[in-house]
Amino acid sequence: MTDTAGLRSGLRPNSQWPETWRDRLSPVERAKADLLHPAERAALEAQLGEIVGPILDAKLEAKAVELVERYRLTQLAVLSSILGDTTERDRLLVSRDEAAEMLAVSLSTVKRMEESGELPEPIKFGERVVRHRLIDIEAIAKVQRRVG
Repeated sequence: MTDTAGLRSGLRPNSQWPETWRDRLSPVERAKADLLHPAERAALEAQLGEIVGPILDAKLEAKAVELVERYRLTQLAVLSSILGDTTERDRLLVSRDEAAEMLAVSLSTVKRMEESGELPEPIKFGERVVRHRLIDIEAIAKVQRRVG
């Protein structure tokens, strides 16, 4: 039986691989290697067949991008709080439903606005929990009131 410990959701300590090997990887590639070491991937493919390769690639890519974005947002939040660049109000978040209510539009319109770039990129906490910064939504609502 193959050890599938690499499939867990958390990242492993960076000390597991030589620093020079990891330094050559992009943040997303580094997260993918942390989630599933290449040797573990090879063992899974040997056990389950090569058909799992594309599935593993898609799942690892999605999870790695999510982890890198969470890490980036966390870094920004920590730096902002240390440097005092934000007020308490700047850190308040609203759900898509609350944003839709504030903008007087439907939930599907909020999603379309996210996709088209009319709304700033939402902050995602997993697949289903999505939040917008309150100040962003208030600014857009203010512009809509001026135009309308």
